Amino acid sequence: MEPLPCADGTAVLEGSAAALLATALPLAEAVRPAFWRDPPSASAARQALAHVPDGAKVAATNRLAPHLTDRATVYLHSPGRPDARVDWMVLDTTDTTFSHDPPKATRPGFHQVYAAGSHVVLRRDGAQGRARASGR
Repeated sequence: MEPLPCADGTAVLEGSAAALLATALPLAEAVRPAFWRDPPSASAARQALAHVPDGAKVAATNRLAPHLTDRATVYLHSPGRPDARVDWMVLDTTDTTFSHDPPKATRPGFHQVYAAGSHVVLRRDGAQGRARASGR
């Protein structure tokens, strides 16, 4: 009978190390049911995104931008640098991904269309197009 490969215990040691590391790494969170539940802010985010009309040019904070790309032209929001290309802004005022300063809930030349929790939708004054009905 031939010995199994790595019969010296290396495979067992490697397998044990992998199992131990998997429980300490972020990937381990994926097996916990709470990982798959929406955070409390998800409903407000969905409602905010629903206000942006299809085909709009919109600046959005990092975590909200991907949810608009299938129906709008999206630019990442840059705090302190207003973007003349956009008529809409969808902001999570707690998102500091690219800046230590969170986005402001108001902006000169824009008016607030929606606000709930940390989510705000702004529309450029005089912009064409209407907000979508909430919940669509």
